[in-house]
Amino acid sequence: MVEITSPNGPWVPIPGSNAQTINYTPPAGSTTYYCCVVTCQNSGGLDTSTVAGPVAVQPFSPTSPCYCTSAATITADEEITNVTLGSLNNTTTCQSLTGTACTGTGTASLYSDFTSCTPYPILYKGLAHTANLTVGSCGTTNFVNAFKIYIDYNQNTVFELSEEVYFSGTTGLSCVPPTTVNATFTVPITALSGPTRMRVIDQEGGQSSATTIVPCGTYGYGETEDYVVNIIQPSPYDAVSSINVPTGSCFQLETVTVNVTNYGSNTINLTTNPVTCTLKVNGPLGLVTYTGTLSTGTLNAYGATSQTLTFNNVNMFDGGNYCINTSLTIGNAGGVVNGSLLNDSLSSPVCRTNLRPTAGPDYELCQYNSIPFGQGLTVSGCAAPVQDSIEIIFTASLPTPDNVGATTTGTSLVGANCQNQFAGLAGTATIPTTLPSNAYFTQNAKLTVTNLTSGYPTECRFILYGATPNGASLYSPCPTGYNTGAGQITVEE
Repeated sequence: MVEITSPNGPWVPIPGSNAQTINYTPPAGSTTYYCCVVTCQNSGGLDTSTVAGPVAVQPFSPTSPCYCTSAATITADEEITNVTLGSLNNTTTCQSLTGTACTGTGTASLYSDFTSCTPYPILYKGLAHTANLTVGSCGTTNFVNAFKIYIDYNQNTVFELSEEVYFSGTTGLSCVPPTTVNATFTVPITALSGPTRMRVIDQEGGQSSATTIVPCGTYGYGETEDYVVNIIQPSPYDAVSSINVPTGSCFQLETVTVNVTNYGSNTINLTTNPVTCTLKVNGPLGLVTYTGTLSTGTLNAYGATSQTLTFNNVNMFDGGNYCINTSLTIGNAGGVVNGSLLNDSLSSPVCRTNLRPTAGPDYELCQYNSIPFGQGLTVSGCAAPVQDSIEIIFTASLPTPDNVGATTTGTSLVGANCQNQFAGLAGTATIPTTLPSNAYFTQNAKLTVTNLTSGYPTECRFILYGATPNGASLYSPCPTGYNTGAGQITVEE
């Protein structure tokens, strides 16, 4: 039997110390004395050893030299190029101890001690966390690997089998090109609070079996990196939401759902402690809020259950960008207070873009113009038609004047109230039967005929109609000379 004592006594037996081998962990920071008491089974006589000690137990530290070593033995080929967990985001290049989060110690490409990287990423007891691990290569040849993560939850400087929190599996990970895995694990509720060590190992061939990678010792190709994480107890009444917004690029009055989960350590009775969620929609109209309440059922601790709030008729009609987030409050009946919620809103809002154009005045779109993209576009006609003219030039034969009313060939009848009219063939001209492309007559037009060879130019005007039948038609019930009395131009219809 082994007995222990403090400097002030008394001697106390260690329970179970009658075995040949015992394991005993004294309290951190204590000073302890030991002695062995041997009792004879037959006679009952006993003897006590000399006192061993004092043994001063050092306080636990995540940087303790008591942790076993782990390292690759060959610097070539694959190594860890990034470890991301919470606030930690550390990227390294080949054969370098300099990371983006801090500069480590050790041997580049074999073992890197990054326990000096601060702030320590926070891990909450009872909650799931995800680390992103990337393996790359210092060469051009691809080799397959596997990852493992160990966390010293009981802070005894030993990475025990139960503290293996992640194994990437028996399917090898490529290093050319680099591969990133999402390592999700849940911190046990029994984990001790405070900073402790986390070990990340990438080993070539580690996918061979679940036991190939071990926390201590050496191996051929790969790398080991050590970090410090900070384990804390969640707030008593935490809640976190995830937001589901419709996808696409054209929105109207939409339905948005919010999943509320209690990631705290105590159950929330929603009947006595309702959870109120405020949906915050920041868009073209500014910040608009919607409120919903969960008031029945329970939200069990450590993320065991969730409830969904549905927000209908969320206005996302106007064109522009929308970013949506939340905030939560908890009713304080029975002493429950809102406190510091772990994630009552998302770290980044959910954003959507509505491509509907902003309402505005009518848009003028003329024929043959390109139509711009958009929904709800109002199109009106052009402000005014484009005016143009048609010029007809022809050469006439010498006229054969004749008084109107004569009976010879070519004579025209006298129109009512028409004076000083003559008949005779002067020449012919054909009005184009097809107007220029996309042109048309919008109203009656005047046709002017001018004799350019006469010493007394005379202009006659006629009304031109351009509706039906196809082509233009001339009608002149009573042509009127521009120079009255010139008598040199007549027109036969």
